[in-house]
Amino acid sequence: MVGDWAEGRYLPSSTNLNWSPCDDGQKCAVLDVPLYYDHPNGTRARVPLTKYPASTKPYLGMVLYNPSGPGESAISRLDCWASRLMPIIGSNYDLVTWEPRGIEFSTPNTNCTLQPNSTAYLIPRTERRWEKITGSAGSFTSLRNFYDFAQKQGQYCEERTGGPNNAGQYMSTGVVVKDMLTILDAYAAHPDSKNTFVMMASDRVRRVILDGAVDADDYYSSVYLSNPRDTDAEFSSFFVYCHLAGPEHCDFYTGTLAYNIFTRFERLLARLDTQTSAIQGWANASAIATVLSAIRAEAFISSYSPRKEWTALANILVSFEKRAQDLKTKALAVPNDPQVASVATSREWRAAVFCTNTAGTLYGQTLEQMSPIALAQEQQSYVGGEVFNDLRVDCAGWPIKGMGTYRGSFGGPAKNPILFASSTRDPVTPQKNCLKAACIFEGAQCLIADGVGHITQSLFNKCTNAKINAYFQTGQLPGKDSFCPQEAGSWGVMIPGNMTVDEYADYDAIKAKFALSNATTASLASAATSTL
Repeated sequence: MVGDWAEGRYLPSSTNLNWSPCDDGQKCAVLDVPLYYDHPNGTRARVPLTKYPASTKPYLGMVLYNPSGPGESAISRLDCWASRLMPIIGSNYDLVTWEPRGIEFSTPNTNCTLQPNSTAYLIPRTERRWEKITGSAGSFTSLRNFYDFAQKQGQYCEERTGGPNNAGQYMSTGVVVKDMLTILDAYAAHPDSKNTFVMMASDRVRRVILDGAVDADDYYSSVYLSNPRDTDAEFSSFFVYCHLAGPEHCDFYTGTLAYNIFTRFERLLARLDTQTSAIQGWANASAIATVLSAIRAEAFISSYSPRKEWTALANILVSFEKRAQDLKTKALAVPNDPQVASVATSREWRAAVFCTNTAGTLYGQTLEQMSPIALAQEQQSYVGGEVFNDLRVDCAGWPIKGMGTYRGSFGGPAKNPILFASSTRDPVTPQKNCLKAACIFEGAQCLIADGVGHITQSLFNKCTNAKINAYFQTGQLPGKDSFCPQEAGSWGVMIPGNMTVDEYADYDAIKAKFALSNATTASLASAATSTL
């Protein structure tokens, strides 16, 4: 279906939802909307939509699916997820998504990726060794390089997409919400849906589920300290599940304890000593830095969906380990992994959404001004701290100021109760955010699923899916029964004896080692950044 959009992105647009057949029984449409809603008679934008039609009765209406991201194609995401989501929400709904402004199939499109011949293209972010409890501070030249690259990227994107008739100014979440309301209006006007719309949209929306909540105050303040709170704790589970899976399933297995597997991981990272390689002038010093960054990226990205991705991560770590046997003489290359590539290609989309949402509050900040939050993020998470630090650095170089950005408060009464959901160990949106959101919105509830991964849908948890289905079908919240126990995790294994991951032998020791290493790294980094 994604291929259909690539070839047919110029379907006729309309202010009505004129659905045309797509691949495999799906429907496609392009909605004509104002580029900027405050100027309804100005430049127009094209918002592509995809519908997976309801197949059973009683027909209950339309579910609008927003996969967030940010900076990812919603149409491409739903193409992968529709078969999983339809049984959960119910086949008596239409499942619809739309392409966010400036991204992939939308028009105008934000396309301002710097080409590989750019002087600062894909500079490795990490130019230091894995810091154990003791060790020397590495070079922070990479942070300066990354900052300089962000300045070049922002300037290039402003030239390509920052004008009043381009997409760059209109990629904020506030504009996305207005697009959603326009879609609802067009849906209500369709002859086949008027009665259903009256039923489903008392005060616009009847049921809302938010699986994986950010802390809205933290997000819009551009601090991003709540996101990596549980990242290392979540990734520590990798070593537990690898141990339980055994050598016949987990390629990175070693020893007799989960901690032995962690020690193997630690030895791999210790070999990638970027400081020594740079000082001694090794020919592949920059490749070593790139590989270290790639390992951290793989660890972070695979933690979104461990049940699907940690098997591959174990194999990738073995591959890296073989490449790192003799760093001085052997070529060192990053395996061709599509996950890493996808992060790079969506970088400007990600920056556009994050930076327009913060209304340019970070633009123009120096590294010295950004360093206190950067150090705090590094201290929170080895695996994920740099990701959110890099977002802030991107915004320091992003000159395009968003239009239509929401600057109001969050919480209060809701016409209909909202269901928030979270796993117990989420690498990006920790369960504490879910509990906070349920407290500030009247009548809302937080559904918690015991497991490892980003959003409950990554867990394949039958209990969670049943409660979400009940909410969509009847509006029933989980009530007192708002916790779902763990089911099979990565490699299909269960924690024995009805224990949670937190209770398993070695888990606390691994998690504590990450925490101590982060504290040491941040302490050493504090001294190093004073020379920036």
